[in-house]
Amino acid sequence: MTDEIIQYVNEYKEMFFRLSDAIYENPETKYEEHFACDSLVQALQELGFEVEKSIGGIETAFVASFRADKQCSEEKGCCIAFLAEYDALPGFNQSPGALRQESYENANGTTNGHGCGHNLLGCGAALAFVVAAKYWSKHHLKGELRLYGCPAEEGGAGKSRLVKAGCFAGVQCAFTWHPADYNCITSGSSLANCQVQFSFSGKSAHAAIAPHMGRSALDAVELMNVGCNYLREHIVSDARMHYAYQNAGGILPGAVPAEASVLYQIRAPEIKDAEEITHRVIKVAEGAALMTETAVTYEIKTQVANIKPDHELEKLLYTCMKEIPLPEYTEEEQQYALELTRYNEENTLSDLLPRSKKIYGTSEEIERHMGDSLYSFVLPYLPDDEVHFYSSDVGDVSQICPTAQFAGMTWVANTYEHTWVATSQGKSEIAHKGIAYAAGVLALAACKKNRFPREMQQAIK
Repeated sequence: MTDEIIQYVNEYKEMFFRLSDAIYENPETKYEEHFACDSLVQALQELGFEVEKSIGGIETAFVASFRADKQCSEEKGCCIAFLAEYDALPGFNQSPGALRQESYENANGTTNGHGCGHNLLGCGAALAFVVAAKYWSKHHLKGELRLYGCPAEEGGAGKSRLVKAGCFAGVQCAFTWHPADYNCITSGSSLANCQVQFSFSGKSAHAAIAPHMGRSALDAVELMNVGCNYLREHIVSDARMHYAYQNAGGILPGAVPAEASVLYQIRAPEIKDAEEITHRVIKVAEGAALMTETAVTYEIKTQVANIKPDHELEKLLYTCMKEIPLPEYTEEEQQYALELTRYNEENTLSDLLPRSKKIYGTSEEIERHMGDSLYSFVLPYLPDDEVHFYSSDVGDVSQICPTAQFAGMTWVANTYEHTWVATSQGKSEIAHKGIAYAAGVLALAACKKNRFPREMQQAIK
């Protein structure tokens, strides 16, 4: 099985490398990913797959599907989904240094950039779908494969909207991955997340001649922020509240600001906690409006659930990570990695040492690689139920079906997401090799899960 998977990966990988590069060169932010969506859809249709666009009422979302046995009813076989992302981050081309400047020459001239590697993620998942479909077709496996094109992971909660629209009906399990600087199963939970925008309306006036006639919307926002800072003491300990001004009242200090707005991001270990804190933040906003004699409206922009880990699926993914051969790197690529790691000040493996010691009593295998410029090994499986302080709309999918994911090495050692260093590597050969490896792992997991469901359940216990 593994050899066949590798053969299919090698057959189709160049197509998806080119596609990834094209998406990288045309970075689009949440719900604007028309080029990325259309490019993936066209590629899949050219390969003969059925694709439905604009699912869940979202123009830049799609689902591709495949059945090896067209006569098979939905009750027979597995329905397995791959999750693809392809949105970019805004404002990622401001940087000193030639290395960074060259990496941001986007074809569409925008200031967006793929600082989280979603061009790689989406194309790796799509390649996995194609490879798994080829294997299912050859061996006449019953069941259904789906590839979900999921927009707006960065702040738009695209998967949350798709889940609420019922787009995942019938899916029995889901697999995905994420670009990283090492190869590791992503275990544990995440923080649920609510984004709420508060808009205050007051009354403008001359700040010197008639300040008593004004009602400052900016004062209301500032009082709200003070109130929320006092609220921090009285919420669950792992909760987080962040905010950013969307409208700070203008640029003229001589006028009382009539309009001001702020976007709040409220995180907590479970969605019920995030919702409860959100209701309390709304009350603080209403209090600030009352104090300043302004009016406030609010809009809940997104809600993202916490990730529900599935250790059985994680174990299956881990066996596949060990079976698919790791990429080999040329001297030129190793030198590239050595030069680029000098920009990275922290060691990303350090956070994994305590978990390894807790589970296995040692972290020797990880410590051996701490000085590498390429973490070209598979980290030990570190099953985890603890909450990690990030949020992802993968959580919404995990709430309705078993879901597992892994980090695949596409970047040089100690590269963090949402940095210019990550963005600069989006078209490197190291990144391309990471796409191929990730696709092989995902495809192998889907084939094993479908072909040997009972045997796999016994093997991974």
